Amino acid sequence: MKYIKYGVLCFIPSVILLMFWDLLPNEIATHFNFYGNTDIYSSKWYITLLVPSLGFLGHVIYMVVLEKKPNWIGRNGVKKYSFLYFPILTCFVIIFMLWNS
Repeated sequence: MKYIKYGVLCFIPSVILLMFWDLLPNEIATHFNFYGNTDIYSSKWYITLLVPSLGFLGHVIYMVVLEKKPNWIGRNGVKKYSFLYFPILTCFVIIFMLWNS
């Protein structure tokens, strides 16, 4: 359970987005079809609050499962940095959404 505190890193993009709030478009592409075309647009609140919250929730669930079943992840080299998977994934998702808006 010692790695749950790293889930706070999922909210670093939120702080940065709040600093540049006026520069964000009002609607951001949040879902893409198989061909890469935008299907759904959402408000900037979605990308600022909901995406990091879901990343944090995924991180907490992942850390609890890893604590209960440590052999599910694989080799020790992979396990060593597994606490950073969801914070990094959250940053990439936000960057991808902003890039395509």
